[in-house]
Amino acid sequence: MLFYVLVLSDVTFTSKWEINASFIMRIFTFLSKNTTPKIEYYSKFSPSPLSIKQFLDFGRDNACEKTSYMFLRKELPVRLANTMREVNLLPDNLLSQPSVKLVQKWYMQSFVELLGYENKSPEDPRALNEFLDLLIDIRNRHNDVVPTMAQGVIEYKEKFGFDPFISSNIQYFLDRFYTNRISFRMLINQHTLLFGNDTNPAHPKHIGSIDPHCSVAEVVTDAYETAKMLCEQYYMVAPKLEITEFNAKAPGKPIQVVYVPSHLLHMLFELFKNSMRASVELYENRLEELPPITTLVSLGKEDLSIKISDSGGGVPFRKIDRLFNYMYSTAPTPSLGATQAVPLVTPPHPPPLHSNPNPYLYLSPKPNPTQPCPDQTPTQANPQLKTSTQKQSQMLFTQDPSVNVLHGYCVYVSVFTHSYVSVYMSVYLNIVSFAYSMWWFVHILFYVCVHLWWIVVICVCVVLLAKIILCCVMLN
Repeated sequence: MLFYVLVLSDVTFTSKWEINASFIMRIFTFLSKNTTPKIEYYSKFSPSPLSIKQFLDFGRDNACEKTSYMFLRKELPVRLANTMREVNLLPDNLLSQPSVKLVQKWYMQSFVELLGYENKSPEDPRALNEFLDLLIDIRNRHNDVVPTMAQGVIEYKEKFGFDPFISSNIQYFLDRFYTNRISFRMLINQHTLLFGNDTNPAHPKHIGSIDPHCSVAEVVTDAYETAKMLCEQYYMVAPKLEITEFNAKAPGKPIQVVYVPSHLLHMLFELFKNSMRASVELYENRLEELPPITTLVSLGKEDLSIKISDSGGGVPFRKIDRLFNYMYSTAPTPSLGATQAVPLVTPPHPPPLHSNPNPYLYLSPKPNPTQPCPDQTPTQANPQLKTSTQKQSQMLFTQDPSVNVLHGYCVYVSVFTHSYVSVYMSVYLNIVSFAYSMWWFVHILFYVCVHLWWIVVICVCVVLLAKIILCCVMLN
């Protein structure tokens, strides 16, 4: 451990992306040799399912730092170990990208640091304070995981092009990877906000990062204003916002739900960015005023639905299926540099129209019936939230992946246990798992026929010889 710290202290990176790949591999190899047994051990456990209600009950009634410490010192390594095992199943060409190696190094470093508290007593106040500081350091270290992994996907795509089979593997992995990251950061935020000094004085009623009375209209407005600022910075103009609320539970009253405002803000911000860019680019050479972006917030008995519609020209029907692919975008490839970044273009991490960025959120792009178009679907997104705190699960789905390493391919071939609340995603994953299983069977059969043909010949000869002997015996 001392060697590891000394080596890290001697390294200076001139830029976020200017990384010495050989150095990272040396560090990664050193850590892997010492922590592989621990990774194997912790990855055997399934992450604990947690709901918003459990977070609220713990934060309100019996918030105990010792209890949280004892839970997190085991739970966080379990989640990191499961994630690192899945990262190792990625194609070698993707794993070789510098950005992906950097993400691996971050996860390995965090895992090693958490192991240092594996046997420390919760009765030691110093251990509790150091653990709190460590969680803050880990959270800051992982701040750039999303754009860094996105950069790795961009590097892979530019170097090796698009492969449907590899793309489906990456799609499946990134869905799980980003969902795990949300739950991982949620656990860290709850602990640091409840027991640390970084509580937001502007929101004294928040329980950690959860707002028991989250005003949806206010979050929508904040997300719109943030996207509007970027839009005006880049295009010098931005469409207006029209919000309509429909509260079926309490007509005439503002809609409030139990939710994490930062999660909702991020999702809505990405949607508003998409809408603004499409609207401005479509109307940039026209004299008429930009049509507004309309938002309908509707609260029912079980679900909260937020419908965002724009007049940005829509998406052709033939491209609808590709909208959920991380490696596809209608926007130009963004630059992650500080000087060349395009404000309204997002790297291929999970914005709402690409995948589900929150494990208790439904997302469904639907045609807008008020704006018919012969060959296009106007941009419209319907984020739907569960109003029941017991159904808002932050669990990372458990898994038991088997690996087939024929000809260098790493393939998921077993049935997974899912905790997705999104129906379409569950169906999609079941189909993918079945397809991978069939591919694995065919691949094994092909491998046996091509590389183990001599075994087949011997078996055939043995059968023929047995038949000849049997015939001779019968004739005698």
